[in-house]
Amino acid sequence: MWKGKGDNEIGYSSIDKNKVLVEVDKRYYRPTDVNYLLGSSKKAKDELGWEAKIKFRSLVSEMVNEDLLTVQIEQKTRRFGIED
Repeated sequence: MWKGKGDNEIGYSSIDKNKVLVEVDKRYYRPTDVNYLLGSSKKAKDELGWEAKIKFRSLVSEMVNEDLLTVQIEQKTRRFGIED
């Protein structure tokens, strides 16, 4: 459960509503963060001869599937009382 906005947003446990799980720590802000980033593999290709072997959509799909698998494994281990 989330409360607050922006820098003051805090994530609480859904079981123990007073237990803080996540909160913003400004020490970890990067002073040079930008709102928009655009990447290009041109330099890697020009200088290293590297070329992507997988399309972006396939990469995103693979990453999401792996994340879902990780969540499923975590849920199963918690169900049996196994914690990290």
